[in-house]
Amino acid sequence: MNRRRIFLGVIITVLVLVIGLGSLYALMPKMGYCFGAALSETGDRLLVTAGYRGLHSFEITREGELEFVSTVYDSGYYRYVELRGQTAYVANSHRGLMILDVAQDEPAILWAQSDSMAYGIHLQSPLAYVAAERDGLFIFDISVPEDPEILAHASMPGRAWDVWVEDNYAFVANADSGLVVMDVSSPRHPQIVSTLAWDSESSSAEIIDGQDGSVYIASGEYGLLVVDVRNPLDPVIVQRYDPGPDSYGEGVKVYGDTLYLTIEDGSHPEENGLHVFSIEDPLSPTLVRKIPILDFVEDVSIGGVHLAIANTQSGVLLYDIQAPQNPRFLASYPSAFWRMFTSRLKW
Repeated sequence: MNRRRIFLGVIITVLVLVIGLGSLYALMPKMGYCFGAALSETGDRLLVTAGYRGLHSFEITREGELEFVSTVYDSGYYRYVELRGQTAYVANSHRGLMILDVAQDEPAILWAQSDSMAYGIHLQSPLAYVAAERDGLFIFDISVPEDPEILAHASMPGRAWDVWVEDNYAFVANADSGLVVMDVSSPRHPQIVSTLAWDSESSSAEIIDGQDGSVYIASGEYGLLVVDVRNPLDPVIVQRYDPGPDSYGEGVKVYGDTLYLTIEDGSHPEENGLHVFSIEDPLSPTLVRKIPILDFVEDVSIGGVHLAIANTQSGVLLYDIQAPQNPRFLASYPSAFWRMFTSRLKW
């Protein structure tokens, strides 16, 4: 009799746990794989691209909290996003460039490609430069967001993953070929003027940013590469930051004399997260702080006094950077409670 009671007690306990976990799963925010983040210039609005989950929209309160507003999705894989005013430019890796009106709580798609790819975007009004993986580089005139004009489509070896533009040159982070430099002084006729590789087989370049003749490349297994491009015809690697053999440079953003690098490291938690550098000497970054982060990290965005990090399966993180080299954590979405369940899980 006692054995039967114990057995029934175990069965009931298991059922309660299963039902409870099922209820938690039903309530759990399903963020998808958060790759890209874009803050408004005033730092009170945040957009996050989340793969097959689409584009998430948040408001940032005066207290620094993240308030979920809406999600929009129609098709494809939402990879990266840039925000200008009330217009969002989304890189859809299965379709190409998408342009959305985000003035309202529910974003509306104004225009979209359907036959290309898009991985990274650089906006330089009235132009949008789109890194299009194996399709190379597209240059759009976005003077009228509802009816953009393709000015040029330039092929290149390898896979274009991101692009940054300064003066008359586009610097393309190529996942196979390294750095590809293009003269875009005539937007309708871009020309490759130089390339830079750092591996004879595959020079991984993922995300790129820069300023004043210096380029910073989040370069996967190569960590962070600093490239002197004051002579775009002859780019030169001047420094490499390598956090460790299992570390991968994923995202990079320049903010005045500070550089933010996101590092993915599944073997060394102390390296996984946000690495902060002083770039008072632009060609010689100095590491000043590491901020460990739960789960893997991707893109970094800055707006106003806020910094946002796309936190893959775990959502998004928000920091205060009024002291740029000492980011202060403000909020996450989902909350810390849900992040215990979402970390490193694929929903």
